[in-house]
Amino acid sequence: MRRCWVISTAPERRKREHYRRRYGARSVVLWWPEETCRLRGMRERPPQWQGYVRNWFDRYEPDPADEVLRSWQAVGTANRKLTEPMDSGEP
Repeated sequence: MRRCWVISTAPERRKREHYRRRYGARSVVLWWPEETCRLRGMRERPPQWQGYVRNWFDRYEPDPADEVLRSWQAVGTANRKLTEPMDSGEP
């Protein structure tokens, strides 16, 4: 079996659906609170990233087909096997 990871920052549901249909992929949303993303952007990125972060959250469309991994779950998955299923849920 071959595996491939496609990492995309797609906030639009149709884009994530495209990956699922085209490649038989699962879409996993790594959900971090907007405030956390804005603070990281302020510390680690050029000023225009504030607009990118705001734009992503303004455009984000939840999809029941997405697996949502919340920030506190992502931190605890460092030793999880990549083949194990993830919890799903709405952000």
